[in-house]
Amino acid sequence: MSGWRILLGDDPSPLTIDAQVRFNLQTRVQDNDTGDVDYIETWVEVEGDIVGATASAVTASIATLQALCRSAATTRVRLQLDAIDKFDYSPINCMASPRMIFFKTVDDDGNADSHWRYAFTIYVKQAGAGGQQDISELQTSVKTVSEQGRIIRKIWSVSVKGLSMSAALATAMSCKPSAPYLHEEIKKDFKELRVSAGWIWEVQRGVGIIEIIEDPISYTRLGNDYLVSTQVGARGATKNPILHQLAQNAAVAHVRGVVIGYISALLIPAAHWTESSDLKRWKSQENNSPDAQLESLASGKWRRTYEEVWISTTGTFPAPNHGNDHHDLAMFPPPGDGPIAAA
Repeated sequence: MSGWRILLGDDPSPLTIDAQVRFNLQTRVQDNDTGDVDYIETWVEVEGDIVGATASAVTASIATLQALCRSAATTRVRLQLDAIDKFDYSPINCMASPRMIFFKTVDDDGNADSHWRYAFTIYVKQAGAGGQQDISELQTSVKTVSEQGRIIRKIWSVSVKGLSMSAALATAMSCKPSAPYLHEEIKKDFKELRVSAGWIWEVQRGVGIIEIIEDPISYTRLGNDYLVSTQVGARGATKNPILHQLAQNAAVAHVRGVVIGYISALLIPAAHWTESSDLKRWKSQENNSPDAQLESLASGKWRRTYEEVWISTTGTFPAPNHGNDHHDLAMFPPPGDGPIAAA
């Protein structure tokens, strides 16, 4: 193969191999599930002979080649014929390559003296039409958790290995679902140029509302009221008390609850009854706060308590109106899988 030489590294000072160099190329094409070319792998198998004026110079050149393999660093590889590039593999348009993956010296008379025969393999991985030039590995998944037939949690996971940290991060973030109020975790592995990201969605009752927890309604002063008069018998004898029936009091109903959510402007449930001539809301007896309180700075959760006090002159209450915001199991539907499904 007269006239051929191999250049390892960029100009102006690449490592040039031209003494009795021979090489073979092996290429494999990997398709993806859609039938497009996902990536193309090439192995450049090189054999050569380093010739030097001294054994020290020869050994130094062998050590330089071996160091390229030991470092596992990517480097530009050009195969030239008569000083014209015929094959040019650059880390810019390859996937975590080119890099030397194998090196050995070949037994021959005179090795480590005036010359030294060697062989090494360069690995090249390039994206095909169905792949991404700056991404070498992409794994995605979506996990759904259900309770009693209702989806209560979705977990999106993505792991990306790229030619650069910025490329890996950009690809990972492109898989982020569009649902609001997500828990997000991002891990960067700088040595591997890998980004792992995850997002968790928890079931909610409304926009920004996680949960509305309401105590059972308590009723007091239902039925007749009495005045109790105690009696003292002669010489300490026990006598039963006397009950005096009083006028009937108005009955009272107490409603208490708490709203928890991701927004400070939390809305409390609507009133549980409608006022009438014999049913009134007793607001002067209520303990309400118009503002929510920050419950957790780390999670960004807010909390707002509420109370209703009602008074009935008939001694009874109609069925309360709980609506559909906290008494039943109506929930916001879970978000779709989003862009991760097409990644």
